[in-house]
Amino acid sequence: MSHGEDWSFVFEKVATMQKRTFSLGKMMLAAVGTISLITLAFWVWRSANTLVPDELIGEWHTSNAIYADRSFEIDPVSISFGTGGGTVTTGFIRKVSTVQQGARTLYTISYQTDESVNEVCLYYETAKGKVIHFRNQESIAWTQD
Repeated sequence: MSHGEDWSFVFEKVATMQKRTFSLGKMMLAAVGTISLITLAFWVWRSANTLVPDELIGEWHTSNAIYADRSFEIDPVSISFGTGGGTVTTGFIRKVSTVQQGARTLYTISYQTDESVNEVCLYYETAKGKVIHFRNQESIAWTQD
């Protein structure tokens, strides 16, 4: 066999090989399925520690005159503090932990701002309506509108 014949044999073999092609639709379906599974796994893994209890969701105010221009709001993904003068600081909730302490519940919310990771600890009580007291300011009651 000469070199020319060797190559023709190779080309003939390649030409007769069955080509397996994947359609664009099948490749897109596989990609979307993979991304969906990754997203679902991430959501399930992360949501266990970040679920904000329904009783905390809403805007909270106090009748204490010192904090008349202050408020805070908790939603399912963030916590915002109205710090007076129209300024607001917002952080995205990373983790919520719960400790039952008799008739009240201590919630510790870990949140991420642009600058750092912070934590706020608050007591939630229902004995005299729905009331929140910050752990570092237990004498001040915050209620929802």
